[in-house]
Amino acid sequence: MERSVLEELDLEKIAKVASESWDGIFWMESPSTGQYCRPSCDAWVKTGGASTPILNRDSLPQNTLEPCELCQPDKVNCSFGEEVLAAIRLKQTLRENLRTERTMARVAECTGLSELEMEQLCLRHYHKSTASLLDDERGKRAARLLGIETLSDEEVAIELGLRSVACLDEITVRHLGLTATDYRNLWQDRVYAITLPSGYRQDLVEPYWTRDPSDVTLQKRGEKYLRTFRLENQACMIEGSFGDGFFKVQRVDSLSSSHAFELHHQVLKTLGFASQPSEFQVTMRHQGLERLYQGREGLRITMTPTVFESLVWTILGQQINLAFAYKLRNRLIRETGERLGENLYAHPLPGEVARLDVDVLLQHQFSRRKVEYLLDISKRIKDGALPIEVLAQLPYPLMMKLLLTERGIGLWTARYVAMRGCGFGSCTPVGDAGLRKALKQFFNLEQNPDSGAMEDLMKQFSPYQSLATFHLWGMLS
Repeated sequence: MERSVLEELDLEKIAKVASESWDGIFWMESPSTGQYCRPSCDAWVKTGGASTPILNRDSLPQNTLEPCELCQPDKVNCSFGEEVLAAIRLKQTLRENLRTERTMARVAECTGLSELEMEQLCLRHYHKSTASLLDDERGKRAARLLGIETLSDEEVAIELGLRSVACLDEITVRHLGLTATDYRNLWQDRVYAITLPSGYRQDLVEPYWTRDPSDVTLQKRGEKYLRTFRLENQACMIEGSFGDGFFKVQRVDSLSSSHAFELHHQVLKTLGFASQPSEFQVTMRHQGLERLYQGREGLRITMTPTVFESLVWTILGQQINLAFAYKLRNRLIRETGERLGENLYAHPLPGEVARLDVDVLLQHQFSRRKVEYLLDISKRIKDGALPIEVLAQLPYPLMMKLLLTERGIGLWTARYVAMRGCGFGSCTPVGDAGLRKALKQFFNLEQNPDSGAMEDLMKQFSPYQSLATFHLWGMLS
């Protein structure tokens, strides 16, 4: 049985370490007292025993629970509105209908929505068409099943409703860059080649990788790249190089099977596997906006290996120029990350950043306010109050609300994290100076657009505002 989106979010665990930032998102039921409370209220925690998250007012057990007199939860509405719940249920239904013989009409019937309603819900909450989201979930399911040693490739194909292992390979190569057998053997193959999507533009990816020549997580040596990664319980490094239609990976470290799979998915993120340049270009051409991508056909968004890395980068980059932001990032990583080679370090985990002494960062030219934001949110992530790596699985409005309730995170930061950390496809980092300048140039405006005008102009690129943002930035370089 697949875990639901809400199980991945683990609201009960979050509530046990929650602060006021989660109030107004859900309530907690305290059966032993007959009350429901805000997540930040001590009353439900001190009673002990099992507690159940209450997602909205309609989920309240009728005539059995009273609002807590201490925290008065009924004064704050839950944000798990009916549409967010519908989006969560839709994703779960898609996960339960991954077999390829299921028609879209059949999937819609299972959701209780029309095909049009299903499509609109997917676009608003996941920034993807229903077919694209279903295909993504099928790829993730294939990866999970291939990680089960007792299942053969044939059994995985049958589980997904595929006619043959060849059909399974078609899915895994598209999503994972490997055949089913090669993916399964990742843990024992230190050297392997990732098949790149057709038309992959390494000439557009490499400049983005190497834009900071002093990067302590990546070095280019001749035609090879040394790149560090931080897994859940281990730091590691790869040597990578581009070939004709493939990216060769050579692991420096021996890894367990789970770590090998985790590393591979981080590598895919940095290669921009999740981008949809062909669909973007077709849409722009139909809207008469093809000049946006001309000369940059096939551009992909190179994501950060983890969501936490994108969050750190955006906090460090707030209100300073790019060159100084690079310096701060490298200083932070040297101070907290694990050294893996000559001037090469792995990005730190949230707990490692949270343990830093304020004065150490102040000596490295960090502002006191930036240090406070960085340490505070790192501690909350370490404690489980912000499930940073689960954000990409949530509906976009809910993910944004969770980020925006955190101290030090504004709209620009949250949308940048959504775009480069989580992979949401229609985000505009409103207020970005480079994007403002590029929009003025692209639309031949007399002056730079303000934030409201930026929002309006970027709507023309929906549902691909994230990729449009990268193309607009590309115009400046």
